[in-house]
Amino acid sequence: MTYIHASGNLRFACAGLLLALGCLLLPSPSQAQSIECKKPSTAVERAICGDESLTALDLSLAGVLKSALAATPDQGIALMSDQRRWLSALGRQCRKKRRDPAGAMPACLADAYRARISELNGMVKDAASRSTTASCKLIADRYRDIAEHYPLDTPLAAVAEPGSGITLSAPSGAMNGSLSDLVDWAQAQTPPFTITEELKQALDFTNGAIEKLPNANFYSITTQHGAAQCIESFYFMVKDEGAQHVGPPPGFEDDASACGVHRAYGTIDNTPALFEEAYDTSPSMKSSIKVATWGTDQFAAACKLSFSFVPLFTYRMLKDWDNSCSGYECEPMRVEAYRLAKAVQKDPTGTQRKLLGELSSDQQLEYTTAIEDANSDLAATGDATVADGRDPSTFTEESPLRLPYFNWGQLYVASLYHFTDGSQYFSDWRVKFEKIEDGRLLPVAALSVGMTKGQVEDVSITSLMPHN
Repeated sequence: MTYIHASGNLRFACAGLLLALGCLLLPSPSQAQSIECKKPSTAVERAICGDESLTALDLSLAGVLKSALAATPDQGIALMSDQRRWLSALGRQCRKKRRDPAGAMPACLADAYRARISELNGMVKDAASRSTTASCKLIADRYRDIAEHYPLDTPLAAVAEPGSGITLSAPSGAMNGSLSDLVDWAQAQTPPFTITEELKQALDFTNGAIEKLPNANFYSITTQHGAAQCIESFYFMVKDEGAQHVGPPPGFEDDASACGVHRAYGTIDNTPALFEEAYDTSPSMKSSIKVATWGTDQFAAACKLSFSFVPLFTYRMLKDWDNSCSGYECEPMRVEAYRLAKAVQKDPTGTQRKLLGELSSDQQLEYTTAIEDANSDLAATGDATVADGRDPSTFTEESPLRLPYFNWGQLYVASLYHFTDGSQYFSDWRVKFEKIEDGRLLPVAALSVGMTKGQVEDVSITSLMPHN
């Protein structure tokens, strides 16, 4: 049988049924008396001592309880009180089985042990998850407090303000096409170090920013390539005055998710950290931050923060989009463009049905005829005129949402979609008005409406550490 020592206020913990039955009330290891199987005194003890599988479960429980106490040092006393209650209930529950058919008591004990081990393992995993996600929770809490004051900044830029406890570092150097740049840079450091032949052979690109993790001998060389600005990073550590190639922190592999992101080293309350932020300008209204924090000689925790935002409509555009508008309706139409974009972002289907319902039967026929017959492009994409179930982020110039719009005694078709530069879609809206005249669609205005990420709507946090 075993007993364990725990740090903090709890100096002694009994683990496993046989030992615990005899020593739970003893205050210190020096006073503990382990119950030996050569002198079992109860039916439960005799059942365990006579069954190797139960003895093995008893030892497993001891180990898992020790892990649970180590993982939750602030809950040690409460955990041991809970263990006492479990043991007491176990004794009463399984002693009743001793007169049942052969095997009833051992089966009862085995089931109870497995259930308890599973419960404690779950506690250990939960504690590990909380530990690995602590830095993300800290960023989320600090960002919630200031988000409304920085509506046009990324979450990482907003929280990395002076005095916030979160810092971002600038690159330490650069490679410009030759390994000699890296060798010279390494020799110029304090203290200097060498670039090993193994590292030179592993490095398969010779351009990029050299970055150092603050207060640690961990470095990376990072480059971006392609229209999607995909990141490729090469990591190394300095040990014994030599640089050695190492793998990436958990969750920072250079896969498809490493395109269009920003990586930077920094600190969180003086703890070295690596950040990766994905804050795109698409209509998704989502962004994320990965964080890996340094331990003694490796990254000890890694997590991911995922934000969703309430759309913020603004006159500030992501790009200088072209606008066209003429006539007395121009300024009122600009106001209506914002109103329609807000309504469609919130509820495309409801907005479409509402505007259709406000038309007279003659106007509905005129609108439908113009959509289906007067313009071949609209007829060819007739499905795009229906909003049912569509996500507003999916409205594009090739597949816009078309709405009837009646004002100033004139019936219009309003087409709404997100801008694109040919390589990506942006959150800003295009609202195009065409008036229906003699069954034809005549362009009147094409206006831009700015939409960016506003207040935080929701935050989720996940661990990036591998689970054993």
